[in-house]
Amino acid sequence: MKLLKILGIIVGLLVVSAGGAWAAFVRAPSEAELCSHLETLMDKKMPGFAATPPGKQFKESCPKKVAKGDLEGAVPYAKRAKCVMAAESLEAVESCDR
Repeated sequence: MKLLKILGIIVGLLVVSAGGAWAAFVRAPSEAELCSHLETLMDKKMPGFAATPPGKQFKESCPKKVAKGDLEGAVPYAKRAKCVMAAESLEAVESCDR
């Protein structure tokens, strides 16, 4: 019985550790969060951009552009997405693709 308790604790710790690792390394911001942040940065650089036709077109096409690519792994995508969310300028966003 004591062995089952110890095994249960070990399995529980592994599950919690795996969840923490996923949240820290693999979980990426949503496409909506990325697009909202990019819109904010664009509006900061070009005030009123969101209300213009190119701004509306950007809003429509953004989710497809920021989505994870077919050949891109989950961890590289999460790293890139987190870099974009941390960027405070469009120039900083450009450096995320490198």
